[in-house]
Amino acid sequence: MDEHEGKPAEGDGTQAAPVRHSQMLDGPAQDNLLGALAIGILGNILARCNDGESVTFTADWGGPSLTVETTKQGHTHCGLSEDEGGTFELLAEQLYGALTGGQHLSFVKSV
Repeated sequence: MDEHEGKPAEGDGTQAAPVRHSQMLDGPAQDNLLGALAIGILGNILARCNDGESVTFTADWGGPSLTVETTKQGHTHCGLSEDEGGTFELLAEQLYGALTGGQHLSFVKSV
């Protein structure tokens, strides 16, 4: 995987472990980051719903991964299966990125 964009890396077919901002932190700093991500995710979902947009979450690769779809902008993929190194923290970071135009595992565009 490309460490910065969550996209398949070109080359010999091997995968690098996903890089997570929360992985660089520990204790209270990590909790603060995850709390801020949660507030950003919920705030974005609420704003979209108040704007008349539906936001739907469905299963993806299992474990800490999901597909998020909006009625206005299509779908994207967030997180990875545990077999691929997925964690709740990675899912939270990629979901935040998908909803706010940042990095995620989209093969199309941000939702």
